[in-house]
Amino acid sequence: MNILISVVIPTYNRANIITDAIDSVLKQTYQNFEILIIDDGSADNTENIIKEIQDQRIKYIYQENSGPAKARNNGIKHSKGEYIVFLDSDDLWHHELLEKHIKILNTNSNIGMVSNHSLYKTFDGQYIRKKTCQAKNNKEYLQYILTEPDKAYPGPSTTMFKRECFEKVGYFDETLNFCEDWDLCFRVALFYEFHCINGTLTYVRVHQNSLSRTREVEKFRNSYLKFLQKAFENTSLLQEALYHFALNKHNLFSCLIKCKLLNIKNKAYSNALWSIGSWALYKSRDSFVARKNLLESLGYSHTKIFNLKFLMALLLSHFPLFMLNTYEKLKKGSGRAY
Repeated sequence: MNILISVVIPTYNRANIITDAIDSVLKQTYQNFEILIIDDGSADNTENIIKEIQDQRIKYIYQENSGPAKARNNGIKHSKGEYIVFLDSDDLWHHELLEKHIKILNTNSNIGMVSNHSLYKTFDGQYIRKKTCQAKNNKEYLQYILTEPDKAYPGPSTTMFKRECFEKVGYFDETLNFCEDWDLCFRVALFYEFHCINGTLTYVRVHQNSLSRTREVEKFRNSYLKFLQKAFENTSLLQEALYHFALNKHNLFSCLIKCKLLNIKNKAYSNALWSIGSWALYKSRDSFVARKNLLESLGYSHTKIFNLKFLMALLLSHFPLFMLNTYEKLKKGSGRAY
């Protein structure tokens, strides 16, 4: 059966690079797709660039600037495919991504979403890191998406969903400026199995100034903490999901899940605040905001003080800015990442 796939590409002022993303879709080995370009209020000539591409499968939709969550939701509402996948206009796909994803979804009716590993680079080709989905089952996925999201979710351009997932759990939360994709995947994983393809099929091109302003870090903090609050406010549903996807469904295991949930919650908040503090320190150079979040992180998990990366960030947040600059130069010289 030749199932239609809807490829949703939200974009904002990316006229100079969006054709790269579109080309990576047009070159897919699986060709039964539609492409929905959701222009989130671009001020450049994105519309003209899109309309120059001669392919009837491409649809251009303009909306007032409202953020990526609303753009993706707009794409879902206008889509016709049984499967829906998102591609950021900065990113590129391996030519077999659609074929490999649809093969997994077609073979198991219980699977609701499929992901793959991703490679992060700068626009000039410098390697940054590789994100791999390390969860082996839904129990691990749910825990990782809360406590260490990068281990569950390699990025927005990596995951294909069945349309029924959105009918079951709803769309992206438009009140979240960040983390809206984590929030959606968490909700989907409560009801559907997931599968991660063991291969790098997505190439993410990173803007070096991403999340560099203190204002953006504050939005990130608010969104991250709201995502966790939403996830943990329905404890019974999370417990039920962890129990449902467990291999051992003995009553004792159910009790252990209830006992462990508080530890998961503390770890989730501690890691979230550590991540926020690191962004504030290394990106926005705001030592005060960094220190505030790192100390708050320590309140949720005292053992963080024994983590060398955490301890270094906390120490640097107390020192003058020139010491942070010196530390980063030494890091670059040694070729080590944060």
